[in-house]
Amino acid sequence: MKKISNRLAASTIKNILSKKKIIVTLKELHFLVNRDLKKHSLNYSISMNRLKNLVLDLEEVEVRTKNRKNAKKRNLKKCPVCNKELKKVFGKNLFGKMIHIGYKCKKCSYNSSLFITQPREYIFIWKNKTK
Repeated sequence: MKKISNRLAASTIKNILSKKKIIVTLKELHFLVNRDLKKHSLNYSISMNRLKNLVLDLEEVEVRTKNRKNAKKRNLKKCPVCNKELKKVFGKNLFGKMIHIGYKCKKCSYNSSLFITQPREYIFIWKNKTK
């Protein structure tokens, strides 16, 4: 397969999401983008991981996740969505003491409690740009 430019891939993603407005799985978005890329050349293809990373960088697209819960506590360092550093979220207990209650990513707005560990499903939403 032939590697495509990020610019062509990004414009294809924007075109698809601007028409469809919401896509509820990464698998569906991957299928639609690859199908559209085949119109340019039969050799064009993009991996799911590269596609996800490109979408996370697009300002016009909001990415939400549905997460899988795990009974074990985990000390997360990196975001499972975009691989950036996570910020610890703190709250107060009944006695006014600050306690660690979860994690939040500044880049992709991944948000979790101490028990949520992995994204189960991605939701891609086209943001209407009205100025």
